[in-house]
Amino acid sequence: MTSSRISLLVQEIPAKRKSRKKSPERNEAFDDTGAAYEEVKKDLSALSREEQMDVLYSSAPELVGLLSELNDVIEQLERKVNPLLSLVKKEEIMTEGVRYLEVKQHLLLSYCQAITFYLLLKSEGQPIRDHPVLARLVEIKSLLDKVFSSLSQC
Repeated sequence: MTSSRISLLVQEIPAKRKSRKKSPERNEAFDDTGAAYEEVKKDLSALSREEQMDVLYSSAPELVGLLSELNDVIEQLERKVNPLLSLVKKEEIMTEGVRYLEVKQHLLLSYCQAITFYLLLKSEGQPIRDHPVLARLVEIKSLLDKVFSSLSQC
């Protein structure tokens, strides 16, 4: 290479660097402390099912447990609580304990609602660390545990 060709290459490098533009896909955001971070969009559709589950477990391990609980609660409502309450309303069975069934139904529905709202926030990428829905989930779960444990002692 001749020295004129080398100097031409050296001149092109800084010019090329200056002409680079920031990627339009880059989203810069700031946290509460003012520190900047870059939001990266991930395309999970190209991953296998197993890889998607690995991403889910690593990014939000609580989601799997909450989805499992949501399924359990819905099943309990559909197979036990709601059918019993409909029989009571039709006056086909005695009404003793109907208040317990109503309270259980309301607690289970509230729990479903809180889990669903949590999942919505999570799916939208909203920060949930200090969100009131977490306290609500813990409160309802505690009430459900108390109600079920007091009944098992009777």
